[in-house]
Amino acid sequence: MATGHDDGRPWYKVLWMPYIVVLLALWVLTVVTWAVALVDLGEPWADIVALTIAMFKASLVVAYFMHVKDGTPLIKIVAIAGVVWLVLFFGFVFGDYFVRIIDWVVGSVTT
Repeated sequence: MATGHDDGRPWYKVLWMPYIVVLLALWVLTVVTWAVALVDLGEPWADIVALTIAMFKASLVVAYFMHVKDGTPLIKIVAIAGVVWLVLFFGFVFGDYFVRIIDWVVGSVTT
């Protein structure tokens, strides 16, 4: 039977193997997230670790399930532009928020 691949594996194993590996990685990262939530890491570290794991899970979903990894250069540019837009959006929102907090704290101290 012709496989269409040089390594001798059938086409369905070649086709589904990356998805199975990514699905297992997502399950493992979900269990790691749950295990980290049970451990008291302190105020900033619990959030940082949880968001880091979530970032890895999101990047796996975008790269493999949304086919950005094997996409055309235009698809990759659009994906990167979306991430840049998100970073800019959060940067401006949090920048405005922190300026208002500083104004509130400084204003309450001086009056």
